[in-house]
Amino acid sequence: MVEVSLHALYPDHTLLPILGCDTTVFYRNKMDFSFGQKDNSVYLGLKEKGQFDRVVPLETCQTQSPKTIFILQDTAQFFSDRHYHAWDQKNHTGMLRYLVMRHSKTTNHFLLTLVVAKDSPDYLDYAAFICNRHPEISGVCVGIHDGRSDRSFVPDATCIFGKDSIEEHILGNRYTITGPSFFQTNTYQAAVLYRVINDWCEASSHDTVLDLYCGTGTIGLSLAKKVGNIIGVDDNPANIKLASYNQEQNTILNASFVLENVKNFLKFSPIKANWAIVDPPRDGLIPKALRRIAERKIQHVIYVSCNLKTLFRDIKLLSEYGYILQKIQPIDMFPHTDHIETVVKLTFKGPK
Repeated sequence: MVEVSLHALYPDHTLLPILGCDTTVFYRNKMDFSFGQKDNSVYLGLKEKGQFDRVVPLETCQTQSPKTIFILQDTAQFFSDRHYHAWDQKNHTGMLRYLVMRHSKTTNHFLLTLVVAKDSPDYLDYAAFICNRHPEISGVCVGIHDGRSDRSFVPDATCIFGKDSIEEHILGNRYTITGPSFFQTNTYQAAVLYRVINDWCEASSHDTVLDLYCGTGTIGLSLAKKVGNIIGVDDNPANIKLASYNQEQNTILNASFVLENVKNFLKFSPIKANWAIVDPPRDGLIPKALRRIAERKIQHVIYVSCNLKTLFRDIKLLSEYGYILQKIQPIDMFPHTDHIETVVKLTFKGPK
């Protein structure tokens, strides 16, 4: 289906074979597990597709780590023994909402974030208990969310035990990851993705490369050794803080990170660059950002997307501004699902 759609839109493009994932189980480094209630006990599982208020209990979990299911079972037992109740999405009652679990594939450390409706002194006891049961857990954080919206993301979670971060090591760099920070969910394929970008980016040691929607700086920092300068841009203060920390811990001197909206940066910044790496959210780029990339005549754009619909839309708009699609590389970042990560390279040829 992907190939048919691309051929219909761009008959002269180069569509490369999908890069498969060698590890198809236990590959995710982050999972959001929901608390459910059965009689007087709580359990942990996943939301049923299309059912915001139904949590399917798990007896095994082959998407993150063999250790994951035991952490879930021990967590459920701890709170059941203390008569805690899961959050009821219809009645907006209860305490326990989510357990967000990060697992480093390269250090085998875990970071837990307990998302709850209210604070409680029992959470410190839970943190000590679960870390004692599972020494691989480096830290436990607690995030308070007492609103009606159903979300597991709490930007201001507090670390109550151990460390508030874990590390991944990819292509020679160390990346610190906190509970709320963005990181590619498949560490193994993140390395594949970064290699593709490095191979495609032919910038020299004199060139400046823009890393737009840089997140915690991982893509830009992976390029730093081969280019003149990396300028990362993101409007999330926590991302920029962590990107700068990742730069420092890897002793990378030719990178800097700017806290700014991408479209405003492209409009007002005097920095000139012939290369841009773009890894936007699922909604893609807004039209103003696309237009300003073209107005700056950035010669080469490498666009990373997990959403084919918005990717096709943005490629079409960029082609109207004079960009030519050079090649497309699908990467299986999410085995056993119908989702795919896609990298495209575009070159500016001028208005039609």
